[in-house]
Amino acid sequence: MRLDEGEPNKRHSVAWLSKFTFFKKLHNLLLPTQCKFSKWKSRYQKQGIEGLKDRSRAPHRIPHKIIDQAIVKEICDKRDDSGYSANRLKMQYDLWPSNMAINRILRENGKIDDPTYKGQQKQDLWHIKQHFKALETKLQLDGKYLLDIPNYYVYHKLLGLPKWEYTLRDVKSGATYLSYATTEDGLNACTFITYVFEHFKQHGIDVSRLTIQTDGVAYAMNLKSQKKTALQSLIEDVYGAKLTPIPQGGTSQSDVETLHSLIEREFYKRTSFSSMPDFFLQAYQYNYNFNFIRKNSHKDWRPPVYFLNQDRPNTPVEVLDLPPIYLDHHPDIYWCKIDPKHITAQELQLLDLKPEELPCEDFHPDEILQHFVGRVAAGFNQRSGPAHDLPIYPNSTSL
Repeated sequence: MRLDEGEPNKRHSVAWLSKFTFFKKLHNLLLPTQCKFSKWKSRYQKQGIEGLKDRSRAPHRIPHKIIDQAIVKEICDKRDDSGYSANRLKMQYDLWPSNMAINRILRENGKIDDPTYKGQQKQDLWHIKQHFKALETKLQLDGKYLLDIPNYYVYHKLLGLPKWEYTLRDVKSGATYLSYATTEDGLNACTFITYVFEHFKQHGIDVSRLTIQTDGVAYAMNLKSQKKTALQSLIEDVYGAKLTPIPQGGTSQSDVETLHSLIEREFYKRTSFSSMPDFFLQAYQYNYNFNFIRKNSHKDWRPPVYFLNQDRPNTPVEVLDLPPIYLDHHPDIYWCKIDPKHITAQELQLLDLKPEELPCEDFHPDEILQHFVGRVAAGFNQRSGPAHDLPIYPNSTSL
């Protein structure tokens, strides 16, 4: 019978009281039998406090213990090669020692790993990610469905807010880029990537060195025909970057999923909106605060701008500042990138005008993105919601 946690203190009390004749009758209050009383008294008199501690009941001598070093080496080698447990090692390789003997050999030779807790795993992952370079090594792309958030669902019904959030997050720095859409499809994903990548190029980032990681969503990989999807062609053929879809990747998308958990708790569940422009304004403010001000506990309590300045001192910090857009309304960003001859919706409205009425003599499609970003930025500077203490960048004069 194993003694409870308070038993050693009880033993010590009995041994100490045994010194006094008139206290010996109290032993029944502490230990129920005379045998136990005499046992702990004898141990205390011979060994002192050390004699009151628990002793192992394991046998001190094992006549049949395996001491053949060849067998021990074989078991340890098979463990190193396969990582199997004692039971699986015995069944897989038909080893003659018992499961307990194999487990003892593995334990004595340090082949059994100590269990790691989740926090330690996160620290180990962060130690690896510290060797990455901000906005150069790996970014994670994912979509988040927003209508399962009760507070947001109410404003979606009242104001017609978007159903999906598109997120691109840098693994090293945690820098985040957001946009919204009504549906999760390939066109919106391509528009989002084009919008962000063109922003990167304007600030001197070589997008061909980037690796975009996503889950096994349909617009990222085609499992049936094995043909390239539009998103794969855009990232790999147009920009020269690399797309890595990971179907059923488990925790491979942990960085962007962590962002989804944070933005749901800190923004969608506790923010009210008065209109569609007010929603985009507050989303932009949250994204700005996340990239420049908010400290990340999983990244040594540093904001993304800190890692950008450490890894890319010559890159302007404005690369972290990009307002979210409604992707459904601006597919021309993508179409103009893959087809320079594409006629945008804005140009279609100009076809009926006379040449002298055109805004400029040569309205080239490459100017669409720059004009669009300027219009978006100008719209965000018209604050339709409550005042916010964060500065809003960019503005129409800085573009």
